[in-house]
Amino acid sequence: MENNNYKFTKPWFEPMKESWDTIFNWYITEGKNELKSVLEIGSFEGMASVYMCEKWLKDGTHYHVVDTFGGSENEIGHQDMIKQINAQVKVILTILFM
Repeated sequence: MENNNYKFTKPWFEPMKESWDTIFNWYITEGKNELKSVLEIGSFEGMASVYMCEKWLKDGTHYHVVDTFGGSENEIGHQDMIKQINAQVKVILTILFM
């Protein structure tokens, strides 16, 4: 990620970057399309969201993230994670409006 102010506890998205880059690169270059709207289902800590914002989204792109943020029985500390996500959003907004 471009900004090292982000704090993620689980690097689950790291192995997905190459696949996402392949898909979005194909969609934009081969399909000669631009990303107008993106839906992300399940956010966890927001690592994929940050990656999309920094690498693929342009002004005017609608980006929607859907998550219950309710956690599950096997997710310890989910409320702390929500606080962390809110902090990430503040960093993203700061970057976007600098």
